[in-house]
This record gives sequence, C-alpha cells and structure tokens, in this order.
Amino acid sequence: MKINVENGDIEGYVSKEISLEDVHDSQCTEILAPQIVNRIHYTQLQDTLKHWLQKLRIGGTVILGGYDAVEFSKNVINYSLSR
Repeated sequence: MKINVENGDIEGYVSKEISLEDVHDSQCTEILAPQIVNRIHYTQLQDTLKHWLQKLRIGGTVILGGYDAVEFSKNVINYSLSR
C-alpha cells in the first residue's frame, strides 16, 4: 500500500491522516509526505517518523519534504537524530 499523508488525492496512493491510525504495522510500501516538516511541530517529527517506520514493510520508502528538509537530511546523514 502506498500512502499519501498530505492533503489531496494522488493517483496510486491512499490518502490518510498523519497518525496512520488504521494502518497495520508492515503494511506500507511507501509513505509520501512532501510537506510534513511544515505541517507538524519539529518536536513531534521524530516520534511521528518512528511511528511511520513501524508501518513500513522491509525495504519500504518514506518520502519527506518541507522548507527545512535540507537541515533534516543533514541530521539524518550525520546520525544527529536520536533513535
């Protein structure tokens, strides 16, 4: 299952709320969130991503974006985010 957590319909994706409450663990092949950094507070981002990773199948993909995506990516690459 490919999930879009942003507003609007995208062909090939199921639209869901950010919480993914009704999605089972390991059910998703892809989670699309191109503006997530702009939509939730940075203090909630890490917990949200941990929750989403539980929803992904092995080898699944999370696509993130937002105004601070460059800084977030640097932190991921440099292992600056705690687990």
